[in-house]
Parts: sequence; C-alpha cells; structure tokens
Amino acid sequence: MDKRKTIIVWMDGKKTKVSQNKNVNQTVQHAYKNEEHAATNEDKKELDPIPTYIRQNTFEEEVPFKKSKSPKNKTYKHIFLAAISAILLGVGLGVFMLNMFTNIDTNTVGGVFNQQTETTNGDASNSGEEAIASDLSTYTLKGLQAFVLQAGLFSEESNVTVVQEKYDTAGFPTMVWKRDDNYYLFANVAETKDQTDSKKAKYTELNLETYAKKWTTSEVEIELTETEYKWLQDFHNIWNMSLKNVSKNQSISSTEWNEWIKSYPENVKNTSEFFEKVKSLQTNIDEASETSSPILLLKLWNHYENFVLN
Repeated sequence: MDKRKTIIVWMDGKKTKVSQNKNVNQTVQHAYKNEEHAATNEDKKELDPIPTYIRQNTFEEEVPFKKSKSPKNKTYKHIFLAAISAILLGVGLGVFMLNMFTNIDTNTVGGVFNQQTETTNGDASNSGEEAIASDLSTYTLKGLQAFVLQAGLFSEESNVTVVQEKYDTAGFPTMVWKRDDNYYLFANVAETKDQTDSKKAKYTELNLETYAKKWTTSEVEIELTETEYKWLQDFHNIWNMSLKNVSKNQSISSTEWNEWIKSYPENVKNTSEFFEKVKSLQTNIDEASETSSPILLLKLWNHYENFVLN
C-alpha cells in the first residue's frame, strides 16, 4: 500500500485534500490564479460606470440670481445711485432754504403788522384798489339831451323852496338841478320841443309859468372797467327808451329799470356812488306814474351828470 499522506488545505472556506507527491505549489498557484481571476472580475464590476442623474428645474423653482460679472453694470449702478443721492440732497436743501427765508419774511412782516394793526386792513384795501385800477381803460360816454319845462332859475336854494311848494300844492312834482352855482327848477321833460309845448298847457291853466328849454349833458371820456362801461351804456339805452314813453305821457317801465339795477357788476368802485344814488330811487321807480315818471327821469339824469362831470 502506498502510504502517501494527504494534506488538507482550506481554500475559499472549503477543505481540500492534496496528495503529498503533488506539487503543492501548483495547487496553491492554481488557487491563487482563480482568486486573481475572480478579483479581476470584481474589479471590472466595480469599475463599471456609475449612471449620472441630472436634476431638472421646474417652473415652480426659483432661478437663482446671477450676478453680473460685467464691470460696466457695476459702474452704471454707482453713477445712478450717486445721481439719485445728489437730487435728493438738492431737493432737501432747497426746501430747507425756502422754509428758512419764508419764516424770516413772515417774522418781518408780522413785526410790522403788530405795530400797525389798522394799517393791515388799509393795505389789503389798497391791494384791491390796485387790482381794479389795473383793469381800467378810457371810454367815451355819449351825452344825453332832451327838452325840459323850466319853472324857475335861482341863485340861492332857499328861494327855490317857495316856488317848489307852489307846484306841489297844485299837484305837480318838480326837481331841483344845480349847475354852475345856479338852481334850476324843472317840472317836466320831453324828447322834442313840440312835445314840451303840449305839456305846458296844463301848467298854464293853473297859472304856473313854465317855458321849454334844451338841456344837454356833454359827451365825456372817463376811466372805467369794461363791465362798468357796458353797464353805463345800458343806462343810456333804458333812459332814452323811458324818455320816449314820458314824451307820450306814459309811465316808465319799472321792470327794465329794476333789471338794470340788479345787473350792476361786482367788485367795482368807480361807479359805486352813482349806483347808490340810483338805487335810492328804486322804490319811486316801482311806484312810477304818468305824473311822477318825468321827474324820476330827470333825477336819474341829474345823478348821471354829477357822476361823469365830478
């Protein structure tokens, strides 16, 4: 019997029997080759490429802000900020200086006004007058003309009263017109001399002496505002229309005169005195009759002449 011993070798966790006469080295080398081969295969597996996954951005994700790498953008940004800062600084300084000078002026004016309280109202009034004066222009106002029945001429007003009472007693109203330091007593008015002659008869019947006389207010140039001038032109028109009515022994139209009075322009001064005189006759105008209308017309004419000539 061949007494050959066997050698037990553990390879890869397995028990292997090898004969002694065999070349153990070959067996081991063979085993190591197998191991190298297996290791090589494993290395290849390990070296297999790893798949790359790319993350896709959705619309809901915010795109990160990318800073501009351009130096020009940074330069423009600095210039823009510098310009805005300069503008804001300039506006701030301007407002500050304006308030400062305004306060100085207010304090100065306030000091003067505290010393002259009453002068303040006067200054405001003067400002209004200057504003009105700046609108003034020179206008030509046409004259007025008619024939009057004169009941007397006096150098003293006291003498007029005696004759005037005589006419009043007879039921004829009259009016006194002062001109050139003389006092004229008028009893009636008409458009023509013939019309005054026909009126004269009723006075003669009562032994009241009158005679017809042409009476005129000359054309004048006067400084007025445009609205005042138009208002006075309307006066001329209404007065001449009223004269035609009176010449026919008719009463004047109170409606037309009242509308004219109401149309007096606002914020005017040059005609204010004349307006007040006319307005004082408004009640008489409303109650005008055939007898009183000629006297009302003469009084309106007299106020107009005093206004344009004085």
